[in-house]
Amino acid sequence: MLSTAWFACVVLFFLIALEFIRGGGLPGMLMGVVFFLLSGLCLVGFNWSLRGFRPDHTIMPDGEKIDHGK
Repeated sequence: MLSTAWFACVVLFFLIALEFIRGGGLPGMLMGVVFFLLSGLCLVGFNWSLRGFRPDHTIMPDGEKIDHGK
């Protein structure tokens, strides 16, 4: 359910971005870029929701890799 909501956000923000870019000159172009970036952010959230919001591993500052398993 959550992944469907994330995907809907991606599509919505991407379509809004296209509308701004198509018809608005420089302000429209800037708003289009903002909404395009928002769609990318939603895509990241969509990916995280598919993975359960848990990374596969963490790399510590000293280079040690900690595997969280699945």
